[in-house]
Amino acid sequence: MSSNSLSDALQKAIGTQSKRKQLEMINEEMYRRFAVLRENRPLAIGTLDVLVAALPHFDAVVVKRALSQHCARLTYQKQLARGGKRFNLKGKPDGEITDSEKQNAASIIQAAKPQQAAKAAAAKAAAAAATPVADATGETPQE
Repeated sequence: MSSNSLSDALQKAIGTQSKRKQLEMINEEMYRRFAVLRENRPLAIGTLDVLVAALPHFDAVVVKRALSQHCARLTYQKQLARGGKRFNLKGKPDGEITDSEKQNAASIIQAAKPQQAAKAAAAKAAAAAATPVADATGETPQE
């Protein structure tokens, strides 16, 4: 079997998976292969095209969704807000973050603060509800 037909068979097999499963597979592949993504470093402009070419057996639309989700993460936005260099998939500097990009990232982070506070409060309430409370004798109830 030639390499091309093997690639076609792989692409066809992946194509039968649900979009959600494909997204999971792409994320696993992206983060395994590219340290710049694992490290949430600011990506060079045009990274999508390079990523689609690097992952030819995946649907380009789903690769775009995976990259969009990556870039929407607060950890990534915090890196952008710091400014500095952008990096290609090989980890080499490739461009600079502009002031407007820094400001946009800072506004996204600021907008997410109330949501983060609400999540933290809900998690704290859930943890408190799961923790047995000691009675007046100082003993926790046994089930």
